[in-house]
Amino acid sequence: MKVFENPLLLYAKMFLAEIRSWRKSYIAPNWVCTHFAKEIFDAATSRGIRCGYTIITFTNQQSHALITFDTDYGLIYFEPQSGEQTEVAVGKPYRGVEDILTETFIAAIQTVWNDEDEVKFLRCPNCEYLTPIFCPNCGEHKIVIE
Repeated sequence: MKVFENPLLLYAKMFLAEIRSWRKSYIAPNWVCTHFAKEIFDAATSRGIRCGYTIITFTNQQSHALITFDTDYGLIYFEPQSGEQTEVAVGKPYRGVEDILTETFIAAIQTVWNDEDEVKFLRCPNCEYLTPIFCPNCGEHKIVIE
């Protein structure tokens, strides 16, 4: 079993600067927020860095993917499309990406950590969105695609 370590905040920022997921262009539906986040999540996993794949859901039912690290400064969220540290809280608007409406507030925050057994992702056949899928009853992964 692979051992994952929580990074120092400085190390997490250096890691993101090296990965530079934002070097790619946002092209819906082929390369969207979930692809940016999964690229970072996979790179952290391969290096033994404990990393969270976070989905924030808004009051209008839209969602957005982020990356999370549990650092020496606590849980820190990063926008995978820019590498910028961002504030995330239920009931607050999200200001990390221009195309998300500022009057839309965060309704839920869900994070899956790469040190959990084996995270599987579902790719939506309609919009290409990647998301970790769990059974709400038992917590097991329901669908394996990625």
